Amino acid sequence: MYKVLVILKVANFDALKEFESKASELMSRYNGKIVKAFETVRNSNGTGEEVHLIEFQDENCFKNYRSDLWHTENKKLRDLAISETEIILNSREKTYP
Repeated sequence: MYKVLVILKVANFDALKEFESKASELMSRYNGKIVKAFETVRNSNGTGEEVHLIEFQDENCFKNYRSDLWHTENKKLRDLAISETEIILNSREKTYP
């Protein structure tokens, strides 16, 4: 499995919920899913930070998901929901005892 860690600077948590619900449907078409999502910060003005661990069958599935035109079509909602994104790609998975 190809894992991706995403750190989102959230501009609006309500818009984020709507956007991520749609994005997770798209991910499933590319053999992907959000494994875990959690808030790290929620400010009184509705902004904050959320972290997602995303998993795809392989790197090509992730690349195909990222290149889907859906992202362009939903740019307004994404911009309303997210002010900044940091994506950390899987280079080598490790297991510790």
